Amino acid sequence: MPDSCPCEKLWIEDSSVLMKKNILVDDVCESNNINAFTRASILALILGFILTPMVGIGAFGIILLILILLYHRWIFAKIYPFQKSVIKDDKKENFEGSSIRPDLKEESAFPIISTPAATFLTKPTANNPFMNVLLDEITYNPNRPVADPIVHPMNQIILDEYFRVQWNSDPTDVFGRTQGQRQFYTMPSSSIPNDQGSYQNWLYLIPGKTCKEGNGKACIPGTQGAVVPSLSSPN
Repeated sequence: MPDSCPCEKLWIEDSSVLMKKNILVDDVCESNNINAFTRASILALILGFILTPMVGIGAFGIILLILILLYHRWIFAKIYPFQKSVIKDDKKENFEGSSIRPDLKEESAFPIISTPAATFLTKPTANNPFMNVLLDEITYNPNRPVADPIVHPMNQIILDEYFRVQWNSDPTDVFGRTQGQRQFYTMPSSSIPNDQGSYQNWLYLIPGKTCKEGNGKACIPGTQGAVVPSLSSPN
């Protein structure tokens, strides 16, 4: 996972973002949408003032900027802190460093297919809020990257918003427990092709010899120095 936020800063914080050429909206970053709307509004005002130099156009531009500031102050301010905090503490299953032998390192015998695409992640969309692999993506998106973990706060907000719009929300969910999402599930594999290499490693890969084969480092802690019954020779 990248450690830096892919979203732009607001033009209120960094005015240099207005010099970019992007005027398209973004499905994920709300700050990109505000910057793109502000950028397009400024270009439209400049063009309108050149074609019809009227005082009303300048006043309209000032009012428009005030509305953008009010939107940032009262609405977007609730979402922006989650967007700025990009996920840095990824939750892992922590198979490494288990109680058997923390110092043993597992070496992969198979290449992990999803590693090259790990820098590009599949985000929630209106048509696919749960980021599952769709049937048509096998043909039209054969190199689909893995889904962005839903434990990230920004992804949770986006998924909930798309779910409320596209599907029937639960009116009894007064505590935000997302009861209406129980009928939907997320696939264990979210990339095309699926990550067969790491799954095979998790099932079958053994780092070196086992304890029974004479590798004392792989034995359960606390038994170092004890007799290995499977290797001891009768006296």
